[in-house]
Amino acid sequence: MNLICELAIQGRLPTFLYVMPFDSNLVFLEEACLVSRPALSDMEVKSRMVERLRHLGIKVKDVIEDEKASIAMGGPLPKIPRSVMAIGGASGVIHPSIGFMVARTMSLSPVVADVIVECLGSTRVIRGRPLYRRVWNG
Repeated sequence: MNLICELAIQGRLPTFLYVMPFDSNLVFLEEACLVSRPALSDMEVKSRMVERLRHLGIKVKDVIEDEKASIAMGGPLPKIPRSVMAIGGASGVIHPSIGFMVARTMSLSPVVADVIVECLGSTRVIRGRPLYRRVWNG
């Protein structure tokens, strides 16, 4: 029986492990839970990671950085217009099922940069609805 099935039987929300090797001695590991209400505690997520790594026979030699993050899900959409241009999570660019926003945010970066350059080289101010239209429909 795998770990996810065991967690489901125990009535615990499943988590999963991201693994991204940089080289043979350096690996990024991140334990995550897609969506839970209330959110899993940092200690619960950390204990799940320790449990999973032990189960897989992986021994961690050193922790370079310990990150804690939470992506708000199910909140209200941003109010438009705003005087400050929101991008990324602040603008509602979050995948509804998994919370990722990096790819979409990165793809918008050149558009936002062009608008910034346009504003810096001009005496007119672009903000509110015109700014949003320029970025999101441009």
